[in-house]
This record gives sequence, C-alpha cells and structure tokens, in this order.
Amino acid sequence: MRFDLLRAAIVGEAIALLTLPTLKNINFFEPVFVAVWLIFAPAAALAGFYLIYLMSARRPVLLELGKYGLIGCFNFFLDAGIFNFFILITGIARGWLADVFIIIAFAITITQSFLWNKFWIFKANNLANARAEYAKFFSMTIATSLLGLLFMHLMINTIGAPSGFDLKIWANLALLVLIPTSALCNFLGYKFFIFKK
Repeated sequence: MRFDLLRAAIVGEAIALLTLPTLKNINFFEPVFVAVWLIFAPAAALAGFYLIYLMSARRPVLLELGKYGLIGCFNFFLDAGIFNFFILITGIARGWLADVFIIIAFAITITQSFLWNKFWIFKANNLANARAEYAKFFSMTIATSLLGLLFMHLMINTIGAPSGFDLKIWANLALLVLIPTSALCNFLGYKFFIFKK
C-alpha cells in the first residue's frame, strides 16, 4: 500500500507540473497560485486516494476505480500539458501544426495510460500479450471516443436544447453526462476484455 500512496502523490505532483504550460498559455501564471497548486495537487491526490483505499476494504473494486480515476485525471492533464507545451515553445495554436501537436499528445497519453492500466490498475503483468493488449486498448479507447463525439453531436446539433434553454448550459450538460459514461465504459472494457485475469 505504501507504494500505491507514493504513486498517488507522484501522479498528483505530475498533474500540478503538467498544468504549468496551460496556465502560462492562458495568462494565469500567478506565482502565489502556482506555489499553492504545486502543494495542493499532490496532497489532494494522496488524501483522495487514501480515502478510497480505506473504503476499498469491503469492496476491492473501489481501489481499481480510484486508481483508474486518478490516472484518468493524469491523462487529461498530460494531454493538455503536452499540447500547451508545444504551443508555448512554438507560438503556434492553429493550423495543421496544431493538429500534429494534438496527435503527438494523444499518442503519448494513450501509451502511458496503457502502461498504468496494465501494470498498476489491473495488475496484468504478463508481457506475452502486451502488443495484442495495446492494440485492443487503443481500439477500445478510440471507439469510445468516437461514440462520445457522436453522442455530443446528437445532443447538441440533432436533438438540441429545449426551447428557451441556454445553449451553453445544454452543451455542458451533454458533456457532464458523457464523461462519466465514457469513463465507466472504458473501465469495464479494460477490466473484463483487455486485462482480464
């Protein structure tokens, strides 16, 4: 358990550090906020993970869900951090080069996500099937993302907001439904189809 707590703290600090390029790009790089954030993020990750660990004594799947949630947050900040780092060093935020930045960030994020899911979350330590597992992991993640895009398109553009409903709120409600649904589908797919014991 010590190593799990240490990993949670390291991931929390990594999240804090990965946020820095984004904060710089959106002109929110206040020294006091950054200093507090660099302390708060790992402390919050550690405290949240420890709480989940305590709750998982009766339901062990909660520990997997806690790890999965933490790595999901890390994936988001890693993707955003890499993308914003490229913007920061090049000054380019649109056009085909921005698309290249997105592809590179996605490739790095999905690869490290696979490793965390395989070795830490689901403890599928067998290396014999790693290539096949990676292909399945990549395919499932892409399929879930595409279904999510379709869902968002249908909710926002086809169904649309009810009459008199603010469009921005409707779009964010659709996103609010999509994120946990997509995360749960991925978790179940990874657990039972890709890293099944």
